[in-house]
Amino acid sequence: MEKNTVKQAYFYAVSFILLMMMLYSLNSLVWQVIGIVAPPPLIMGQWNYEDTKRQLLWEKYGTTENVTVAPKEVQAFVKEKKEKERQFQIYSWYQGAAKNAISLAVYFPVFLYHWKVARTLE
Repeated sequence: MEKNTVKQAYFYAVSFILLMMMLYSLNSLVWQVIGIVAPPPLIMGQWNYEDTKRQLLWEKYGTTENVTVAPKEVQAFVKEKKEKERQFQIYSWYQGAAKNAISLAVYFPVFLYHWKVARTLE
């Protein structure tokens, strides 16, 4: 009789841990899907004009000397950088959502097995 209670406690404990892991994965999955469906607005934020101008010159022309650029070109450069950041963030959300969906697909059957065994041991 004592064997069953230890065995039963094991199966209930594993079921509880798996349930918590599933809830965590589900929570993350929901937030990532929200980020994919309704991404936050593109905020330009604060940026240093001179530093950004030097970065633009270096990336576009390979030098920071004897080249002039218009302020509109620097603003377009900043916008392009922010858009690339957003695309990377959305890509990361897709990766996270896929990882959490796969985790749920693995956790759920294992949880069901342990839960059913724990219930049959009563």
